[in-house]
Amino acid sequence: MDMTPRVSGSWLAVLTALLAMGMASLLSCGGGDDALTIYSGRSQSLVRPLLEAFSEESGIDIQV
Repeated sequence: MDMTPRVSGSWLAVLTALLAMGMASLLSCGGGDDALTIYSGRSQSLVRPLLEAFSEESGIDIQV
């Protein structure tokens, strides 16, 4: 008795398409910029000191 799960051709095609779209969206996220973009609902006077400290310690450029 064969207990191996089988995947039909249509499910395999759907899975392949989803993986391809996911990879394309991940690869298109970069803007060619090596800075981390932060979106915050807080005022910059509250957030800026924390982000500057993070940037200095980590070496990662930040854009707010």
